[in-house]
Amino acid sequence: LRWLYWVDMATPYMRCCTCSLRPPFPLNEFKHVPMIVVNGAISMFLNTSIRPYFYVCTDSGFFTQQSRLFHAGLALSQRVVLREDYVLHDIPVPSGEFYALKKAAKSTWRGRLQELSATRSLN
Repeated sequence: LRWLYWVDMATPYMRCCTCSLRPPFPLNEFKHVPMIVVNGAISMFLNTSIRPYFYVCTDSGFFTQQSRLFHAGLALSQRVVLREDYVLHDIPVPSGEFYALKKAAKSTWRGRLQELSATRSLN
């Protein structure tokens, strides 16, 4: 199990989110670009040979509300990023690499300034 805090790739990537596009997005023209697909946007890839670089599911109820799309994301993508609480549910193992998405601790400006001040005083 690996924890994913951010995606840092040397190549450009495209983030695909669900939206109504008229005309439809020309996905095949960009199939050479690594694509990060979020939640229901995996539907754009169902009838293509394009495998998303990452499928990210951040919606807590998506796997029950949109089960078919959720399972498609697990099956089609090279890498899958799911909320860490998804491991508590009976879901299939993704076909690609798996990363658990851990929620970052909430930070305040005051707390961050105190951290920076403490770090500087140590140097």
